[in-house]
Amino acid sequence: MNNSKIAGKMKEQIGIFSGILSQGCPKVSRRLVREVVLGIQARQSVRLTEISRFLNEPIALNKTRNRICRQLNWKGLGETVKENLLREGAGRIKENSLLILDTSDLSKKYAEKM
Repeated sequence: MNNSKIAGKMKEQIGIFSGILSQGCPKVSRRLVREVVLGIQARQSVRLTEISRFLNEPIALNKTRNRICRQLNWKGLGETVKENLLREGAGRIKENSLLILDTSDLSKKYAEKM
C-alpha cells in the first residue's frame, strides 16, 4: 500500500472516529471535532496553533485559531464528546481486558524525580 492510500485510509478512520465523538452535535460542531482530531493526529500536538497550521485555511493563522477557540466554547460540546468517548471506550472493554498505561515517553524538563 502506498503512502497516499495509507493517508486516505487513516483520514477515513479518523473521520469515522470523530463522527462517533460528535454524535448528537450540530453540523458545525461535528466539523470542528473532525478538524481538531485530524489536526491533533497530523501535528502530534493539541495546541490550537498547530491544529490551525494543519488546516492551512486561506486566512490568517490567528483567525483560524480564534475560530476554533470560539467554537470549542460552545455549550455542551465538551460534555457530549466526553460522553460519546466514554461510551465508545466502555463498549470495547470486557471483564478480562487488561488496561496498561505506558508512561515511558513522559518527560518533564524540571521534574527530576520522574
